[in-house]
Amino acid sequence: MSKWIGIALLLLALALAPPLALPASPVLSQVERLDLSPGDGSATAGVAFTMVVTAYLAGDNVDTAYNGTVRFSSSDAGATLPADYTFIPASDNGSHAFTGSFSLRTSGSQTVTVTDNASLTDTVTWSVSPSATHHYAVASTSYTHAAGAPFTVAVTALDGFGNVVSTDSETPVTLASTSATMAFDGNGNGLFGEGGDNAVILASGTFSVTARDTASGTTAAITATDPGGRTGASSAYTITAAAIDHYTVTSDRYPQQTTVSFIVAVTACDLNGNLVPADNVTITMTCSVAAMAFDGNADGTYGQPGDDTGTLTAGLLEISAKPNTTSDGLTITATDAQGRTGTSQTYTVKDFRCFIATAAWGTPMADEIQVLRDFRDQYLLPTPAGRAFVAVYYRCSPPVARFIDSHEWLRTAVRAGLTPIVWLTDIFMITTPAQKMLLAVATLAGAGLLLRRRTVRRTPPR
Repeated sequence: MSKWIGIALLLLALALAPPLALPASPVLSQVERLDLSPGDGSATAGVAFTMVVTAYLAGDNVDTAYNGTVRFSSSDAGATLPADYTFIPASDNGSHAFTGSFSLRTSGSQTVTVTDNASLTDTVTWSVSPSATHHYAVASTSYTHAAGAPFTVAVTALDGFGNVVSTDSETPVTLASTSATMAFDGNGNGLFGEGGDNAVILASGTFSVTARDTASGTTAAITATDPGGRTGASSAYTITAAAIDHYTVTSDRYPQQTTVSFIVAVTACDLNGNLVPADNVTITMTCSVAAMAFDGNADGTYGQPGDDTGTLTAGLLEISAKPNTTSDGLTITATDAQGRTGTSQTYTVKDFRCFIATAAWGTPMADEIQVLRDFRDQYLLPTPAGRAFVAVYYRCSPPVARFIDSHEWLRTAVRAGLTPIVWLTDIFMITTPAQKMLLAVATLAGAGLLLRRRTVRRTPPR
């Protein structure tokens, strides 16, 4: 009986108790789409702008209860975008402005996309314009060119993000190079280095100009600079020699002596005079007089078959030559199998056989020796007696000259003895006949006076 009374009291207590409070169920968002605005806007590269994300229910009503998380992406790899954001219904009421949080950097059409965690999405397209010119790009398709060969240089105005400033068609740009021989053809008339040829006005942010450098062996860069000081530089250009155009034929001096060998240097040059480092090119030497012999194989014997040829090594050839007769205007010419050629300046070949004087002064080119040669040619050789004296001198003086040449003290002594003779000879040749007579009389008188004084000194007193 008590069991049933207890059950009855429990049922009564439950009936009289207040209803049990259950937790409220959340209001579920019924968002249907996201909207990213403004759509199809315009922006300047690198300049921040604002966009708004709004969540809509069916019927284009804003979903004020929207609490989704949104993230952003763009076709512009360099874009600056907001971080992921979770809507707060109490403050956002279904719409949130991302103030100054977007920045696009690549010019042209770029997209911005918003996506939430329910895979709702919206995409808009922006037209991005380049910002102001920041620097210039200076470029060519190749950076190795032959000397004198024209090549194209493209100059492009770029903003700070590398976009072409295609809106600029008025800024003048001046070109310069680290090579003094680099020239430009800014007006496109085929002439390089004219006044103003290194200044060109941009057309839609760019222009192309023709350049060339006439000096090989140079490594040069080209710079572009505008009046605002904005600049840009190319990679280094390497200028190489062009093909062989001609040869230069040179020696260290052009007065030469009969029967005395000297070196002839042949250099391969391109059209602009640059050394062309060619190898294995056969050069044939010729002379305007038949009495010149060459020693092409360098065996010390001149005029053998083939001795008039040599081979270029790195564009150079040195060959020994020996003239066998005097000449006042001979030239030496170098020619290759393709007919490319070059001729020396004029050589003067003389008979410098003043053996003793040459040994004393150490060179046949001394001015003192030339005075003695002039006296020989003008006063001795025209007379039989003079010619006989010269012949005896030529026959007997070589061994004496070799002995003098091997003793420095003797060379000094002979120079001292010959100097007054040279002086008197020089005076003799520049005076008139009457002056020569007076000079001869004065010389004889002076010699007689000197001899008399020596005689008086040697005579013992009585």
